Amino acid sequence: MALSKPWWKIVLDLLAGLLSKQDLRRAGATSAQMDGVVTVSVPLGSGYDVEEDRRMKARQLEELCGTIISVAHYQPDSGVTYCNQAVREVAEALGCRDFPQNILANAMVDLMSSAYGWRTDTAERASEHAIRGGLAIAGKKYAVHGHVAVIAPQPCSYSGSWAAPVPILANVGTRNGFMKASEAFPVAGGEPAYYLWGEVA
Repeated sequence: MALSKPWWKIVLDLLAGLLSKQDLRRAGATSAQMDGVVTVSVPLGSGYDVEEDRRMKARQLEELCGTIISVAHYQPDSGVTYCNQAVREVAEALGCRDFPQNILANAMVDLMSSAYGWRTDTAERASEHAIRGGLAIAGKKYAVHGHVAVIAPQPCSYSGSWAAPVPILANVGTRNGFMKASEAFPVAGGEPAYYLWGEVA
C-alpha cells in the first residue's frame, strides 16, 4: 500500500506532539518539510485556550510598547536617539536574548537577517505575528546609523507615501510614539524589512 505522505512527514507528525517547531528546526527539519505540521498538543479538559493565550500576549505586548515609547530615558536628546536600546528591551521582555548589550541598529538588522530563529516576511504577516503576541521588528540599515522599531499588535494601516498597507510601530527615535512605518522611516529610503522572531503562527 502506498503512503499518502512522504515518510519524513509522517515522522515529523509523530514527533510534533513531543517537540516544538524550534526543536524540529534544530534537528535539521526545513521549513518546507514542516509546512502543515502542528506542534501544539494540549490534553483535553486542560482548560487551555490558544486564542485567549494569544489575546493575553497581545495585551502584554501593547502595554510594553506603550511603556517603551514613554520612558524618559528613551526620549530623543540633542539629536541622540535610542531605538536600539528600546527594541532590545522589548525583545528581552518577550524572551529574545539575541541582542548584545550595546548593539547598534545596523548590527541588529544584520543579526536579524541571518540569525537562527528570525525570518523576514510581509508587512501584513509581521502585524499578524504581533497581534498574536509575537515579536516583530521593522529595521533598515543606513550609511551611518540604521533604525529599528518594534511592530505594535495592531492591524496594518494604509500608507499614501508607499501606496501600501504598513505596520503600526512603537517607534523610539527622533519622534517617539505609535506611528505608521512610513512615518518612522524616511520615505525616500523606502520601506524597511520586517523581521519575525520565534514560531510564526
